[in-house]
Amino acid sequence: MKKFLILSDLHLDHDGKINDDELYLYFMNYIDKNFTIILNGDILDIIKYELINFRYEYENIRIKYPKIINLLRENKNIIYIKGNHDAVLKRNDIHPNIYDEYDLEYSNFNIHFEHGSNFDIANSTCSCFGNLFARFWGCCCNSPVLLEEDFIDSLEDIESNISHKKLKKKGFELNNDLTIFGHSHVQYIKTNYLNKTYINTGCFSDDIIDETIIIINIKKNNIVSNIEIKQQKFNIKTKKIDIVSNQNIIK
Repeated sequence: MKKFLILSDLHLDHDGKINDDELYLYFMNYIDKNFTIILNGDILDIIKYELINFRYEYENIRIKYPKIINLLRENKNIIYIKGNHDAVLKRNDIHPNIYDEYDLEYSNFNIHFEHGSNFDIANSTCSCFGNLFARFWGCCCNSPVLLEEDFIDSLEDIESNISHKKLKKKGFELNNDLTIFGHSHVQYIKTNYLNKTYINTGCFSDDIIDETIIIINIKKNNIVSNIEIKQQKFNIKTKKIDIVSNQNIIK
């Protein structure tokens, strides 16, 4: 059995609301239960809406979250995938062992992780430009930046052939059985007409951490027999858990 906690879009910065100690204990609670934690982008909010000194911003975050930064750098049970707000960690060699994307491969099942900003018009080329563009768009048009792929926002048409064709045009790998995104801050799980499942991990807001928990049962020869996917909202202050969805994939 393999157990994973997947989070994204915590957007930790030096003015953040999450306390270093309580977030550290939250992570360690899962690690002590033999979970691997996969952080699917925008965990640290380094790239802002203005041009800044990235290393200076990272240092401010490190001062506010020393336990978390050390945990991210040293614990092998944490896998860090870059987003558009923390992509600079990889480019500037600030943070070791950070991935562009990540895959889990079994004999009969593939799982793909990436933040999702590559499908965003504003961020697909340059995340710095993307954040500046997003702010300009919001000020001038009073509306969110339109995304290139419908499924990144809400997967309203994930069952239709149109969404699948859009993915194919972007060169996206369509053979994954399970694909996990962040970026849109909308927590969901949906399965399309080809029996491919898409997840968005949600975000952190108002003391609530959107959690995606995946438990993979494996038989001999690395064959997956069953995958349990649970999405829930965890209040980091009260420790209350609200279940959003619970789904099983049986192979």
